[in-house]
Amino acid sequence: MLDRQKDGRHIALQALDVPLDRAGIWDTQSRKLVWEPKDTVALGWTSGGDQILAITHRYRGSAKHPRQFLTVPESEVGYELRLASWPGLDPVASCELHLAKGWMDWVGASPTGTRAAVRWINEDSGGFILVEISPTENKQLDGAEYHTRPNNISVPVFAPDGRNIVLACGRSDWWTTEEQEPLDGAA
Repeated sequence: MLDRQKDGRHIALQALDVPLDRAGIWDTQSRKLVWEPKDTVALGWTSGGDQILAITHRYRGSAKHPRQFLTVPESEVGYELRLASWPGLDPVASCELHLAKGWMDWVGASPTGTRAAVRWINEDSGGFILVEISPTENKQLDGAEYHTRPNNISVPVFAPDGRNIVLACGRSDWWTTEEQEPLDGAA
């Protein structure tokens, strides 16, 4: 489960799939899939519940790596964050997202509704990026990202005022001395 809508009736679920995960919205009363946006890997509602965030992917393939292969090289996948009204699903704003490596698999909005955290996972690391969201424009924030090794991290959770983020980062060696840099400007 990715998220639950404030009405308690709708939930965002993710199906693990190859090469990329798929996300959709289910009605818990009818137990039916009510929305499965094309090429969407993650979904989450804003704190007001009147908008929904969607992380979509697009394949920028080449003849060298045709899409029929079971795995798609991460360098050939592009991502976009889309903000839409709920339940109308009218487009509000979107922006392209950039990663040095990895695959995006989760999105969550801050309680203030002005930021979104997008988690990414790679074979040896994981982290998140921050995106500014608004009714007119979404924008990935330069330098507002966190990454750690290994890749077993929880989803980032915003503090009630939206100024800080907390997440759990598992280490394969608890005695590791690798220092992690704090992320400034999470609000």
